[in-house]
Amino acid sequence: MANEEQLSLLKQGVEAWNSWREENLDVEIDLSSADLRNADLRDADLRDADLFNADLFNASLSNASLSGADLTNANLRDASLSNADLSKANLRFASLRYADLSKANLSNASLYEAKLFGANLSNADLRLSKAIRTNFMDADLSGTCITDWHIIRGTNFECVKCSYIYLGYNLEQEKFTDRLPVNPDQEFKPGEFEEWIKDSAEAQQTIDLTFTEGIDWQAFSQSLQGVRQKYPDSGVGLQAIEEKGTAFVIRLKTSLDADQGVIKSSQKELYETQLQLREAQGENRVLREMSEVLEKLASRPTTNVDFNRETQGSDKSNLLMTFLSWFQNGQAIIAIIALVLGVASTYFIPKMFPNGFPPVNSDPQPEVIQSAPSSPRTEIGIGKRMAQQVHQFLLTSEQADRHVNAESLKLNQ
Repeated sequence: MANEEQLSLLKQGVEAWNSWREENLDVEIDLSSADLRNADLRDADLRDADLFNADLFNASLSNASLSGADLTNANLRDASLSNADLSKANLRFASLRYADLSKANLSNASLYEAKLFGANLSNADLRLSKAIRTNFMDADLSGTCITDWHIIRGTNFECVKCSYIYLGYNLEQEKFTDRLPVNPDQEFKPGEFEEWIKDSAEAQQTIDLTFTEGIDWQAFSQSLQGVRQKYPDSGVGLQAIEEKGTAFVIRLKTSLDADQGVIKSSQKELYETQLQLREAQGENRVLREMSEVLEKLASRPTTNVDFNRETQGSDKSNLLMTFLSWFQNGQAIIAIIALVLGVASTYFIPKMFPNGFPPVNSDPQPEVIQSAPSSPRTEIGIGKRMAQQVHQFLLTSEQADRHVNAESLKLNQ
């Protein structure tokens, strides 16, 4: 129910109301279910007001500020709303029969199942409005701007009057552009606009997705499945795939009342997420393979070889044999381990997980892998420090696995 104090103040007159609002901009306006029949509210500041189920029959609201107002199920029959600002207003299920909305700003407004039978919408701004199942029967739409508005086949344009329409808007000049018919001396013939708008409504039941740099079909399939799960009543399905030069155009079909803008944005977002996830899975697969190599290398004993001593008085063949012996006995193993750890820690891990992993302190430190001594020069195992580095790398690889699997599970929910 309406706030009685606010309702009483509004009935005192627009001047008193607007003065109070200027000093109380943070106060929520509750005029829900208010009886404002025949009220004179010209130039009233009713921005973001709650007018749910309000009775505004035959009210004068010319030049009123109703931006963001909730007028759901409101009765605005025969109301005068010329030049009113109704941008972003919620007019779902509202009755606007025979209302005067000439030059009104209805951009981004929700007109879901609103009744605009016989309404005057000439030169109104309907950019980005959502006119789903809206009844425009016998309404006058001449000179309206319908840039990016959302209509469906269920939107009723029977017997609508329209001499011409605008399809564009110049933000700098705040002016409607792209007149249709193009010739300013021409107007739509009887029934011509109805046919044109019918084709436009059918076209809006599809979504075109263009991929100019190729397409990952598996990522696309998974993202499409995600959209279907997120919007189960939208009827999203694959209609056609076209190849235009080096680009792919995928056309999706939707149900009558689906919000194509939201679905298109969600599809793009999920596709990009799937690409990143697949890249992370590929890099994590490399980490797992590297960890397996490290485990094998770490389990081998290493031998220190004194090259100066071994090569004194030796010929080239002995030098080659010494080098091979050095490689086989493990000095190269430590070098390879260090190289692998370096590459992983400087490339794969930071790229996959820029925020890093939390430190792992719960697992015990690994024991140094040892082998039976073969000579005084044999260095047992790979050393405590190197073993700890290998162990930390293996932990990181396991955490990467868990992280990627968790993200994949989250995405598919």
